Amino acid sequence: MILLEDKKSVIITPPHTGSGSLHRQLCGKPNRYWIIAPSFADHPDHHCYPTFGTSPQPSWVLDDDYQVYVVHRNPLHRIAGLYNHLNWWLEGIGQETKTIFEFRDELQDLHWIFNKSIYQICQDLEKELHVELRKFAGYKLLSYERLGSDIYKEFDISIDWEVNENNDQSFLISQCFDPSHYFWKDEHMMRDKERWVSYEEDGYARRRFL
Repeated sequence: MILLEDKKSVIITPPHTGSGSLHRQLCGKPNRYWIIAPSFADHPDHHCYPTFGTSPQPSWVLDDDYQVYVVHRNPLHRIAGLYNHLNWWLEGIGQETKTIFEFRDELQDLHWIFNKSIYQICQDLEKELHVELRKFAGYKLLSYERLGSDIYKEFDISIDWEVNENNDQSFLISQCFDPSHYFWKDEHMMRDKERWVSYEEDGYARRRFL
């Protein structure tokens, strides 16, 4: 989570929405902080430590003066990113990597970084922070795919942004994660949800993002 005190804004940064790069580019300046948000685990993790020698804000309360933003990403590409991240980590510790089907089947036993959808993260943050995020004028979505232009439009801040869409795995993921899987709820949050096309091929229900 990023607090832009000078902009009266909070940005919720779910894993694999470019959160590491966004933290590095936005934080470490006056009145901008990394916030150690609830991690849904017994210890803080995932981009919770500041760079540039800047300490996270120790005491802060979300109030009506702040606008809440959530970085969103096409769930198809986010699943691919989470899957690749898991295999990168497994390789690093000398363990055998997973197939995408093993990843799906073992998802609930993995760390929350891998198994929570953005939709779930928003729901859980409402409970953990003891606030209703929608109370704050409704949280706004920042699109991972257009994050450079969205950040500039909302905050008048320029960042360097490069999109990684993981298109090579999209077909396999659409086979593996059927339309009833909870990860697809994220598409209902998207401002571009009209760009989703659902179709059937070889007996499988599929979806494509135009």
